[in-house]
Amino acid sequence: MSQAASEARKLLREQAFDVVVSSGPPHSAHFAGMLATIDRDVPFWIDMRDPWSAIYQRQAHRRAPNNWVVRGERFLMRALERLVLSRAAKILANTREFAAALKVADPALDAVWFPNGVDMEEISQRDSSQVEQGSMAYVGTLFAYRNLSSVCAAMRALLRDRPEAAAQLKLNVAGSVEDLRLLRADVANGLNGVVSVHGVLPRAQALQLLGRSHLALVLAQDLPMAVPAKLYESVGAGVPTLVLAEPTSPSALEARRIGAMTVDGTDVDGLRQVMEEMLAGRIATSMAARTPISYEELAVRMDRLLRGSTHADAWRLDDHRAADQPA
Repeated sequence: MSQAASEARKLLREQAFDVVVSSGPPHSAHFAGMLATIDRDVPFWIDMRDPWSAIYQRQAHRRAPNNWVVRGERFLMRALERLVLSRAAKILANTREFAAALKVADPALDAVWFPNGVDMEEISQRDSSQVEQGSMAYVGTLFAYRNLSSVCAAMRALLRDRPEAAAQLKLNVAGSVEDLRLLRADVANGLNGVVSVHGVLPRAQALQLLGRSHLALVLAQDLPMAVPAKLYESVGAGVPTLVLAEPTSPSALEARRIGAMTVDGTDVDGLRQVMEEMLAGRIATSMAARTPISYEELAVRMDRLLRGSTHADAWRLDDHRAADQPA
């Protein structure tokens, strides 16, 4: 962090810059950006791709809710966050809810919603002829508190009533698994041969697996101010995407805004209905984003933002028109 701040100050001495932008996580980059701009006549912007102390507090609470060391870490994190944010001329938040929460905590902050996106150069164009109809894929980390148990329950219910569907219905899981015993128990309970657990795959192989799948799953339960980056990757790849999240959560609203489907993560009947629709061919094998999500397209809006045309061209915190459309 100190080295980054030192290098940034060196650059500021050598030439003039219009703005200094720190981007995180890691959120230590924001502290380095603040140190770099002390006593410098240059605006300091913070680009927060994820909430800072809020996410840490939720993770720490799950890990050790009553540990005094953890409570001390949470206090220090909040204090450091307030200090850094107060020095920023502008803060970019990747969800409306996060931007609004920042404004509630400190109305003096200039917080602007700027959503995430995807680098389309890293994603292969979808070939519908290679899609394995009836197959689903979850690509990413599986956490103990955000798992596939409801998905597995929906698959079991469907196969119990329609055993012939086993010829088509498949689920591929790729990525690290925090609670492997829970996943293995779900698979062993009537889903052997239907669910395949691949473990951690090289990125290219994981994207190929995603590209062959009829439906991508994104787990976004219990995220009050964040949206998983996998949502943009799946939609950008042209894969019909189902987001498991609370109906009014940031992830559900963002999913509907960009064209994905949503269902509550605890709604087993709703999950089964989506699977039935997929097996019946009523879910297309390819999709296109409803609104621009590529980095190339977002760069145009970022350029406008940097040039000072925020009020004319950037997204506003109260712009819920697209997100409020039904799934």
